[in-house]
Amino acid sequence: MVIHFRPGGMYKLFQLPAYYFNDRSRDAEQFLGKQIQEIGRQLSETSLSEKIELLDTWLSTHLQKGKKTDRNIDEAIRLIERRKGNISISELEQETFTTKRTLERRFQEQVGLQPKTFARLVRFNEVIRFVESNSSVKWRQLADRFGYYDQSHFIHEFKALTGGLPHDFPTLQTRLEKFE
Repeated sequence: MVIHFRPGGMYKLFQLPAYYFNDRSRDAEQFLGKQIQEIGRQLSETSLSEKIELLDTWLSTHLQKGKKTDRNIDEAIRLIERRKGNISISELEQETFTTKRTLERRFQEQVGLQPKTFARLVRFNEVIRFVESNSSVKWRQLADRFGYYDQSHFIHEFKALTGGLPHDFPTLQTRLEKFE
């Protein structure tokens, strides 16, 4: 069973800085203690529907106990997602009535990333979704549609985030046409 958290979800539930989980695996006992052993035991003895109900109850209890997150950060996440990652930090500052430094510090704590990095990832995921749902796409079309300065910047971003070029990836290879 896998639980997928929305950005900021772990922070809301367990009041731990999200960066605590960046680029490393953590044993749940380190931050949840004995309670995770008990919930694990209960999960091993139940059916799937009972597991879902048990986890829902357990997570809801943690959410009610959790400290409230910064509404400005919740709004920044929504703005980044609504704008598909194509938003500047200065726009986020204005929309959330937050300074750049405060936005970065709280975003790092609650989401585990800088807002600019989160926006890059959201935008890149939108590119991938678009490519996967369209049979043939030109690189220039992707750069224009998703707000990259030009196709060179798009290719640079692709390489920075994946370590390779678009034509190196089989799922994209058949959908991306060569340069126009």
